[in-house]
Amino acid sequence: MSTIKQSATPTFSTAKSLHHLVNMAAGSVRSIAVNRHSFIINEVSPEFQIETNESILIIILNQLLGTVVGNSNQSCIRIEAKEYDDVIFLTVKDNSSFASGTVAPDIDAIKTLARKMNGTISISNTDNKINSVLLSFPNFKVAA
Repeated sequence: MSTIKQSATPTFSTAKSLHHLVNMAAGSVRSIAVNRHSFIINEVSPEFQIETNESILIIILNQLLGTVVGNSNQSCIRIEAKEYDDVIFLTVKDNSSFASGTVAPDIDAIKTLARKMNGTISISNTDNKINSVLLSFPNFKVAA
């Protein structure tokens, strides 16, 4: 009797949960946040769907949260998202307002990745302290 082994072919749906992707990225830096006495709150709606390149986006989210968490101290880091037309605006806010000079090289590397998705990253700061990082990118279906 022969056994036929079926290979597991991944099935991809076109829409993905942005909330889930943010949770995955936050989970990868959770222990660093705990060590820095910080915590992450995912305020992205569970119903928020994206249709863009998931593989690039998760790398960007991992690096972005890693940079923010790695420079936080006793901080509440909030992640929220809004959509206007076909553009998503994902904001990472840090209430400890870390110094902008410490994260500039890391943010520049993330900007390069964001451009691969036709996205941008901007930083909002006051008194040379970062208050939030905004990632914006188009929410178009990935070409097959």
